[in-house]
Amino acid sequence: MRSSLYISFATVLFNVAVGTAEDEVPKPELKAALQAVQRSLEKLVPAAKVEFDGSETVKIMHLPQTFKIHGISKGGEVSLEAHDEIGPSARGFILTMHVQPKGEVNQAVTPQTLRRPYWMTDLDVTPIAKSDQQIYWGLSYGARTDAKVLEEIRARLRALKD
Repeated sequence: MRSSLYISFATVLFNVAVGTAEDEVPKPELKAALQAVQRSLEKLVPAAKVEFDGSETVKIMHLPQTFKIHGISKGGEVSLEAHDEIGPSARGFILTMHVQPKGEVNQAVTPQTLRRPYWMTDLDVTPIAKSDQQIYWGLSYGARTDAKVLEEIRARLRALKD
């Protein structure tokens, strides 16, 4: 079950009573990942929106936008019907982090950058130090998103393995 929170990161990270709609508290590794990117996100205006999907996944959105997207099949055919998809605006980003067992192989090769019609998405996996878990993360961003903020987020996530 998805739960949206418009609260401070300090509340999410340090108040154990905060959970999802089903009262699931985020896993410690997910809290560690949130704490790692906290300083990069505190200065954002407007504030980023934090959305939990259970205890293992979180999505952080800054300036999201709904786009009309024509899907593309694996064979390269473009759908005639457009669907709505939430992505980052030209200056925004969406960071999705998912906790999984260390060594789990995902369908996408990591690290890689995917080019979408309106944004780019970096995919990577970071093993969490002193843990048997890893963070599989995707950072989607617009063409005019602050490059310093993006690099700071990437560096903070990759530093979790130390």
